Amino acid sequence: MEKINNQLQSAIKYLMSLAAFLVPIFFLPITLEKFEFNKLGLLVLITGISLILWTIDVIKKKEIKIAKTPFALPGLLFLTVVILSGIFSTDKTSSFFGRQGRWFPSLVSFGTLAAFYMVLTSNIREKKDVKMILYSFLTGTTLASLIGVLSYYSVEIIPQTGQNFNPTGSLMTLGILGAIACAAALYELIKGDSITLKIFAGTTFFVNFGYIALYNKPITWAIVVLGLGMVLLTTKMEELKEKKLELLSIGIVLTVIMGLILTPLTKPVIVKYAYPKSVQLPFRESWNISVSTMRDFPLLGTGPSTFYLNYPRYRSAGMNQTDYWNLRFDKPSNEILLIIGTLGILGMLSGAYFGIEIIKTSVNNLRSKDLKQLLALVTLLTLGSFLVTTVTVLSGFTLVLLLALFATLINEERQRYITFDTDRSNKESTVSLAATDENSAFLTVITVFPLLALAGFGFFSLYKMYPSEYYMQKAMETLNTDAGACFEYQAKAIQHNPKRSSYYNTYAQTNLAMGINLSQKENLNDTEKEALQSLISTAVRATKVNTENINSLDPLNWEIRADIYQAIRGATEDSDQWSLQALEAAMQLDPNNPQLRVATGGIFFVNEDYLSAANYFRQATNLKPDYANAYYNFAQAVKNLENYASAKRALELTLSLVPQDSPDYAQVETELSELESLIAATQPSEGTKPTVEDLTNKAEIQETGVTEQEPISIQGEEEEIIAPIDLEPESNPEPEND
Repeated sequence: MEKINNQLQSAIKYLMSLAAFLVPIFFLPITLEKFEFNKLGLLVLITGISLILWTIDVIKKKEIKIAKTPFALPGLLFLTVVILSGIFSTDKTSSFFGRQGRWFPSLVSFGTLAAFYMVLTSNIREKKDVKMILYSFLTGTTLASLIGVLSYYSVEIIPQTGQNFNPTGSLMTLGILGAIACAAALYELIKGDSITLKIFAGTTFFVNFGYIALYNKPITWAIVVLGLGMVLLTTKMEELKEKKLELLSIGIVLTVIMGLILTPLTKPVIVKYAYPKSVQLPFRESWNISVSTMRDFPLLGTGPSTFYLNYPRYRSAGMNQTDYWNLRFDKPSNEILLIIGTLGILGMLSGAYFGIEIIKTSVNNLRSKDLKQLLALVTLLTLGSFLVTTVTVLSGFTLVLLLALFATLINEERQRYITFDTDRSNKESTVSLAATDENSAFLTVITVFPLLALAGFGFFSLYKMYPSEYYMQKAMETLNTDAGACFEYQAKAIQHNPKRSSYYNTYAQTNLAMGINLSQKENLNDTEKEALQSLISTAVRATKVNTENINSLDPLNWEIRADIYQAIRGATEDSDQWSLQALEAAMQLDPNNPQLRVATGGIFFVNEDYLSAANYFRQATNLKPDYANAYYNFAQAVKNLENYASAKRALELTLSLVPQDSPDYAQVETELSELESLIAATQPSEGTKPTVEDLTNKAEIQETGVTEQEPISIQGEEEEIIAPIDLEPESNPEPEND
């Protein structure tokens, strides 16, 4: 019996080490999102198997021990708030499973990390096991950095991955993990005694530092400097003197690396190109959105993974004067603001309590010895990184892993466990369930049920999430080669997970694209006409179900619905009205979006209601004073109203906003010349004085500069499909598999 129990404990220990090593480097190309989703899937799988092994161990021993750690209560309180916020979320699917492509935060990710923490702290009790798991994590991180460095120089260890590839899926996340690994490696180089460990630490340090030097972003440099400074400050002067040879060697190598990167002679050889800058919502805008959300949803916020709904609702018009004016952000600038905006006051308070407990415990152990001091240091670094960026599955796992290892070492000294004994009364237990032969089996079942429930929750979530993501990836692979297969894969994805809004959008757009291609064929036979009608009806039905039943709060869904109705306006009498209704709903959800105004104006323009069109185009220029396409369309509308002076001023503004070497510039220049000739011929005495609004917009453009423009075009000139179409949704909104 004891041998079996030891084997179960060993299996759990090695599973924890396997997770620590694999999560930083694990990805699979078989799902729509290859990195974060598969890391979460792997973590769910390993945690679920560990819970089952722990259950068997409990049944064998008839006793369960749950470690009492300083992070358990605040973590449980925070998890409770996350669950409550998810229950009352404005988008329950995203709060439960995660936002498409952004799988953290979610109830699945939080629950999995909490279960992982409980399994590790309650089953790992020896210092050597903590070391093994920590070094496994550092090895996985170093391997990820090595792959990132090699891909920078076009060396593909993994075929068809391309430049800038790394297995974490995020340049910033790998940079932060690399900085944490550098701090841990330096600590081991200074305080370690084993030659093997020093070689490992040296390799870890220089590989990760190499990636950070190539990535060359302020955030990662700040974490590196902070980490190295903390290591040196927490090391006694006597130890530094003893390790002066190692420190001198590190300094020389770092100087050489930085010299090669910074010296003009060698820089072009070492630094091939600059990594792309990560797009991040500015702090001020993030703060305004989060505070505005908490004002309207004070207690529990809008729910995990719902910032993408809050951003369009609360963003300021000032964002239209940035280079990111046409983006919809789904996360703020840091994790603190994400908690404030999506979890409300209760989330902010419980998160603060959790964070303060982590900081307090870590600071109290910075003067400890050996591994506990190291874990306190890297835990603080990881938590500090959340002040400048948001959490991913990998960075969240990193914090939980370090907290669990740290708590295990703390608990090793105290030996504090909550023990449920279902076989006999245990005087050493913190909590005992007195048992007799008659109720022992029943109490054992009651004790292990939560473990099995957690494992079942994870496996059920994986079952709901993974096949649908797999089917969507297969649909993308067959999009250009086998339209029928693409259609079937998308239908399967929706059938398997019928609450995922993004699936409906993709499904509707695919059906529409297939319908457009078919409509361009000449002399359609009856079968093809029926197929065309079916494709378009399915597209319309899918987008209506999405906006009315699945997610009515996402402006993107309404925008896509409007686009689909516009594509079929030549085949129906009332598609323009449907489009206008959809765009009106989108504008209510995204009130400061100038593109929606231009799209609305385009519908009025093609219906020759030039006054209404000009009104919406003017609204767009008010929201974005340097919007070239809005000025261009306004000029077309007022030109048709024979207000040539206003049209001329609008074209002049358009000309000042588009690049001089672009086709748009030549087109506008030609139209402006023609308009000036028309004015001279028809209205020779008409003045061309600018309006107060024109002067205001010009001043704002000069003050803020011109942002990147979209190509100019007359709105409303989309392609049409000629076919009779029934716009009413069928009784069964879900697509059927043929």
